[in-house]
Amino acid sequence: MATSTYLLKPTQIPPELWEKWYIHERLPDLVNSKSAVRATFYKEIAEPTPPGDHPRKCLALYQTKFEECLKTKNYTDLRTTSELFEAKGGANSNGIQDNGDFDARCYELIQEYDPNGVGEISSPLITAVYITPADPEDMDVWYCEEHLAMLSEIPGYQCTLHYRIGRETGLNKSEPENFLALHAFESIEKARESKEYGACWTTAWTKKQLSECKAF
Repeated sequence: MATSTYLLKPTQIPPELWEKWYIHERLPDLVNSKSAVRATFYKEIAEPTPPGDHPRKCLALYQTKFEECLKTKNYTDLRTTSELFEAKGGANSNGIQDNGDFDARCYELIQEYDPNGVGEISSPLITAVYITPADPEDMDVWYCEEHLAMLSEIPGYQCTLHYRIGRETGLNKSEPENFLALHAFESIEKARESKEYGACWTTAWTKKQLSECKAF
């Protein structure tokens, strides 16, 4: 099943209002219109981020059965305005595009790693990793034969969803990375503090992958 990911931020309204709109209007609209089967909304927490981190601090994930969801009638018929924005003035407009900054990508699911039998849940905490490897085949073998098994030893680890880039969305604000991995944890803080987390990044194979990646 394809997943559309949105990196986004409010531009003309307070973050609290943006979150309220996304949770109470946008996500229900996407699911009720059958544009998406599942839809979740995340915001960045105070964790270490890579240099040059993008300014968009929110992430929306839409699981959809459509390869080009944004071109379907289900999606194009969604409301494009909100009274919530109008009430606050916004950009002198109640239009969604006028009050936010969107960077959309479409990814295709290639692997579901669920050694603990967690099942299809929306984890409250995830680590999203975007990757453009120098050697996709070697990265895939590394992921399957070493990295995922080591991740599963981290306290509080739940599961991983692994995606590769799909169809062009037309809403890209930057060049999308070729792969996306979503790692779900019960606690990101406890995971990062564990010796098992540190061990994940010390193997020769892992160091080779990180040094050769074009984007990580």
